[in-house]
Amino acid sequence: MRLFRPVQAPWLQQESDDSYQYTEYAPSFDLSAYVACYWTSSFQGGKARHHRILPDGCVDLIVSITDNNAQAFVAGFMNRFDVLPLTEPTFSFGIRFYSDSVHTLLRHHPADFGDGGIELELVWGNPAFEIAETIAQARDMKERIVVVEAVLRKKLDKAYRPERLFERCMGHIFANKGMLSVRKLAEMEHYSERTVRRTFAHELGVSPKEVLEVVQFQSLLVGLQQNVHARLADLALLYGYADHAHLSKQFKRFYGLAPQTVMAQIACQATNR
Repeated sequence: MRLFRPVQAPWLQQESDDSYQYTEYAPSFDLSAYVACYWTSSFQGGKARHHRILPDGCVDLIVSITDNNAQAFVAGFMNRFDVLPLTEPTFSFGIRFYSDSVHTLLRHHPADFGDGGIELELVWGNPAFEIAETIAQARDMKERIVVVEAVLRKKLDKAYRPERLFERCMGHIFANKGMLSVRKLAEMEHYSERTVRRTFAHELGVSPKEVLEVVQFQSLLVGLQQNVHARLADLALLYGYADHAHLSKQFKRFYGLAPQTVMAQIACQATNR
């Protein structure tokens, strides 16, 4: 069972707007060790708006569909937020992979993708076109997920594993909700900090400190959902931040908004349900 479940901004700040919708779907049990969720983002057009993307420790395979044209790409580990403007009607389908096990499906290190993304064709070759078209032409989400999971099961290679040190370190990070230092992480595995940093650079393309901070931030977001009226000082103590000022600084870095703004919106949604 996964100890880490990432959340995204549209899930936290659910807005009552018929022109825009973001939805997540759970994977089948046999794929749940590799896939955090499937998701869709759709914009029907009209008044321009935006889609906020948060660092979540994952790797996404995204199929963007516009006017029956499907483009597929893979986005790697993000260490900063992004805001995509929505001006024209569009529909996107995504598969959110856990970064510590995505190797078994994509046969590549997340470090190869970068946060900007690369075309799926460069990862899976010519079959990427057929996969993207099949996803685009599916009649509904149920059919789309059935097709996708059939592809993933064929791609699954349990013998293809990341470096064991990286895998174990990621386990420690998730188990401790990101509340570790790089030194402590290295001590837990009886390796030098330099070796741990080199391993993360090779596997993810980022430092272990960045991973720790993203997982800590994601753990905080889950805490906000569970306790919408908590004080920042209490949350800082609970999630390993030095103080509420440090929490606010990290929150703005990864979310792009002040924590008080997001907390107020979550609390308002909880009251209106």
